[in-house]
Amino acid sequence: MKLGIRCAMYGAVLLGASGCADAAEDRGVESVPLAVLDLERMPFAPDSVVAPFGQVSVVADAEGGLYFLGQTIERFWITHLDSTGRLIRRFGREGSGPGELSGGGVLLGLGADSLVVVDTRRSVAVIYDGAGNFLGETRLPPSMFPLAAADQAVFGFDPMEILRGGSPRVVRLSLGTPAGEVREVVLDSTSPTFIAPYRRTRAGGSPPPIPAFSASGGWRAVADGVSGRIAVVGPDTAFDFTVPFEPFHRGPKELSQIRASLTAAMQPTRGPGGKIEPVDPALAARLDTLAREHLPYTAWPGLVIDARGRVTLIAGRNDSTAVDVFQGSQPLAHAMLDCYRPGKRISLRGRWLALQCTVGDESDPSFELRLYRLRS
Repeated sequence: MKLGIRCAMYGAVLLGASGCADAAEDRGVESVPLAVLDLERMPFAPDSVVAPFGQVSVVADAEGGLYFLGQTIERFWITHLDSTGRLIRRFGREGSGPGELSGGGVLLGLGADSLVVVDTRRSVAVIYDGAGNFLGETRLPPSMFPLAAADQAVFGFDPMEILRGGSPRVVRLSLGTPAGEVREVVLDSTSPTFIAPYRRTRAGGSPPPIPAFSASGGWRAVADGVSGRIAVVGPDTAFDFTVPFEPFHRGPKELSQIRASLTAAMQPTRGPGGKIEPVDPALAARLDTLAREHLPYTAWPGLVIDARGRVTLIAGRNDSTAVDVFQGSQPLAHAMLDCYRPGKRISLRGRWLALQCTVGDESDPSFELRLYRLRS
């Protein structure tokens, strides 16, 4: 059943890298006493031979370890590492045949011991078990962006459909079905809050936002990162709540880097014939409001719901990464991790959290894979 019909759902967030100036007012909420989430950083140091080049897609191994999808020195696209960073195996050979990957795409965990790679060039979902054995593949509609894999299905949305004038929607496509068969629409314009971010970005001429959506074991969750509103639908329940925290802000490091980038972009340049090009006034306006911008409470894939209906939010905050756990609408636990700008390389699976943290500066970013274990 559609989330928008069962309850007043709250969907779609702005991209995690964007700010939301004056999009949500500071709320005078009282501090909520929370348990400290005991996340132990593992001594995870991938050997240089297996380290990926640049940004990758990551999935935590439910037994401890990490998978990443990304180019390495060999012609395999998936690398499996143990909890120390030692190479276990490589699989997903480069190619265009069954079980092969053409490069690029998104890696998702499926259940406790399987993986799905949505190969965006071939428009297929390729399924492997945890040992790298090829289990099958399903053709997907072109331009489908994958949000989650659960219950033998891939959930996704099509940004091109929106750009062509269609309505935003999240669909469920069963793995193993005929090509492009839409089994269920789980979010659409019948949900006013789901559609609101698309109306905002459409009015501003921005690209369609990626919905903050998660699914697991019959549970589904969607969030509006601007307002901090989260809605959950389970096998026999439906509820929504608002995150009881103050809006997130950038820390000194990120503010300094963005200010430097904006200032550099405002320097006069000369066009053809030596004529000085005008500076975009939006750059100066952004510089004036930068410190007041609110970061989203969450963005894809930092919203995670598990098979018990427990919601976890993972988001950049004050040059670090905040992890907040909710049971129902009640906050349970909180942790701050020394991980700068994890972006969209986030995976929580069982008791294991994988992050790709930014360790370089704005002009020359580099990335570090990190693995954490939940001990409590």
